[in-house]
Amino acid sequence: MQTPDVVKTVLKHPRRLKELTDMLGDIDVSMRGRAAATLARLAESHPESLIEAMPQLREYVRDDSDYVRWHIIYALGEMCTLVSEQARECRADVFAGMDDSSRIVRMIAVKAASRLAKNHPDDVAAFFHDIQRPIPPELAKFIPKESAAQAAADGSREKPHNGGANVSAASGTV
Repeated sequence: MQTPDVVKTVLKHPRRLKELTDMLGDIDVSMRGRAAATLARLAESHPESLIEAMPQLREYVRDDSDYVRWHIIYALGEMCTLVSEQARECRADVFAGMDDSSRIVRMIAVKAASRLAKNHPDDVAAFFHDIQRPIPPELAKFIPKESAAQAAADGSREKPHNGGANVSAASGTV
């Protein structure tokens, strides 16, 4: 079955999403790659359809395969632009992808993070403030100075928290 056919099938029969996400755990890297690419395609057109699968997708942002990681980061990036609380959980993974060992994963993560910064500048400023890291230059250009200042002011009244996220500072190199 071709990727567009699988996407149509999952949209028509949402229970099939579990079968697709389970393929991410396959021992065969080509099978994991095809599943990740299909999930990325699904996220492109229907990101809301993947919200329930987000915890499972997040497990694979550290897959051994660059190909799998880049598609998962892409899918999570599409989902992160949604306003829901569940979608916000994946932002740390997208930002962490900016430090990935693979150049292509870093590029995909920077593009996803840039879209997020354009659409939700206050959230991005608050996220980096909470984890006590500077906003990466690739994202700072999208965040108004008042958003960054507000995140700093809000944070000075609260104890910083990151929800257990383990995000390193984005390197600025792609």
